[in-house]
Amino acid sequence: MLNEAADAEVSAAGCDRHHAGRLPARPNRSILRSATRPLEIIELFAALRRPLSVSEIACALEIPQSSSSVLLQAMSGAGFIARDRKTRKYLPSVRSVLLSNWVHDTFLQGSGLLQALDALSIEANANVRLGVRNGVHVQYVHVSWPSAEPRTNRLSPGMKLPIGRDALGRMLLLAENENDVRGILRHGNAVGDAAHAVNVEDLVNELRMHRVDRFAVCRDLSAQDDLVIAIQLPARFGAPAAIGIGVAVSGHADGRSRFAALLRDFAAEAWGA
Repeated sequence: MLNEAADAEVSAAGCDRHHAGRLPARPNRSILRSATRPLEIIELFAALRRPLSVSEIACALEIPQSSSSVLLQAMSGAGFIARDRKTRKYLPSVRSVLLSNWVHDTFLQGSGLLQALDALSIEANANVRLGVRNGVHVQYVHVSWPSAEPRTNRLSPGMKLPIGRDALGRMLLLAENENDVRGILRHGNAVGDAAHAVNVEDLVNELRMHRVDRFAVCRDLSAQDDLVIAIQLPARFGAPAAIGIGVAVSGHADGRSRFAALLRDFAAEAWGA
């Protein structure tokens, strides 16, 4: 009886004890739903083509508003969607837009965004990185290299850096007023690594110069011997973005103006700035 009951429990759980090592278990429905919900949200944005509130998403997907709110916060924290602080509505971020862009560029040969980023990397003979703000960090959403194989694994989509210590981060801060910038930097100092803390007022003054120059230059935190030159991009996919080129310090002095010009050309031609 005990063996029969045990067999019944195994069978009810979707498993066969005699073939457990060879047959995969049935997928757990709750796990499956958790895995597909973010994709359903992205599809919802594609279908409706407008920013959506928590309640609108919850209603469309027929899920509790509390569950929808938690999921949206997680997706926003990971950088896949962005939240408008004024309207409190969400929409896809640059990171989610780029997820399958390579497929589009592969099947529809033309002037796709990823092709434009790769072309810029080849022309500059340097890595090109695209980033958005994520709280007190800049988050890279794409990295292009001039060769087919990256020279290093130090850069990858999804990585986050302190916003005040990165050239892209500084250009993203230009989208905020100075009081908000001070708040962001102070919060970053409070929660971040002490080694990456910045002098708030000094950085605010540097941002003023970046605004005049229309680009920023900073040491590359991922490579001690490199610098990053970055410019600001307008908000096309839910939040302001920035783009930068990583160059060796030795090639910076003579090439700064050329790299800045390449970035501005990209902004005008591929980004629609």
